[in-house]
Amino acid sequence: MKHFKLFVTSMLLLISVGVNAEKFTVNTTEFEPGGTVDVSVSLENTGIVSGYTMKLYLPDGFSVIPDEQGSGYVCELSSRHENQYNMTLTKASDGSFLFVVYSSKSGDAIKENSGLIFTTKLSVASNVNASKMASFKSIAVSDADGVESALTDVVFDLTKKAPPITVIAKSYTRAYGDANPTFGYEIAGGKLSGIPSVTCEATETSPIGEYDIEIEIGRAVQQE
Repeated sequence: MKHFKLFVTSMLLLISVGVNAEKFTVNTTEFEPGGTVDVSVSLENTGIVSGYTMKLYLPDGFSVIPDEQGSGYVCELSSRHENQYNMTLTKASDGSFLFVVYSSKSGDAIKENSGLIFTTKLSVASNVNASKMASFKSIAVSDADGVESALTDVVFDLTKKAPPITVIAKSYTRAYGDANPTFGYEIAGGKLSGIPSVTCEATETSPIGEYDIEIEIGRAVQQE
């Protein structure tokens, strides 16, 4: 008979909590040359984030708007996080804008980080006449123990607002009993993809008078 020994050993189960910060996302409003554009940053996260830093790199013609005191820049934490975090925004030596967001209470781990984090407002130079690319880089997120994890750069569009397009029907005069002419139109402010429908309710036997010429854009879309 063979004999076997049973060895019972203890096993140490290591569970890594980590930041679990999946990604930052950026939403912006459309800009007009010489105007402003809002940049809102959200975090998709399933762990605990006690703070983070990131650098905003902007193309020529864009800059974060200075605050009224002239000592900083316009940037606001979302109402959901304003009592959880403190934030500073400064211009770095490389021309980027450095965001530093950290727990409002020393050593306090902040949960439920997901959602809108902050919004900042940019000024746009009057000579910016096309959409541009911007990016957040050097993103570092700290967990409850202050251990940092680097996240992937976030590149996003600063989109120029398309100019309004106006379609204007031409006016016509015809004799009673004649058929309506082929109605034409003029386009101001851009181009259309598709052909508008131009109609008038008047017929050959309609009483003498003035009738509206109506334009239905249908599925036409504007192009820059």
